[in-house]
Amino acid sequence: MARWDATPSVRLVSITRGAEIEFDLSAFPEVGPVFAYADDLGAGVEVLGGLEVAGRMTVEGQPPYMWLDGPRDCVLLRATPEGLRNRHAAFLSLGGGEFCLEVYRVKPDKSVELLGKGDFCFK
Repeated sequence: MARWDATPSVRLVSITRGAEIEFDLSAFPEVGPVFAYADDLGAGVEVLGGLEVAGRMTVEGQPPYMWLDGPRDCVLLRATPEGLRNRHAAFLSLGGGEFCLEVYRVKPDKSVELLGKGDFCFK
């Protein structure tokens, strides 16, 4: 089971090994877009292409989604030169079982814009 709500620039590609999420990098105005990923398990991510892990950040405030609570500890993902050339990037959420996630665009001023949210159940 999966529910996914996102802007057109972010796509849920597959849920066979976890939530595989893909970005259309041409949709973002900054030269090197940065994204933040959070889930309620703290499971982390596997980069599939066009991104690199760029640290962590905290997204403040009450999340707009189900099981996430309060400030969220997020993995930062930055577009690589290869991703920018191909205008495509993807990662795999390493969460398993039942979990929910949020994906944000981190703006140059460090504010965030929610791009996608979903909840998943893998049996």
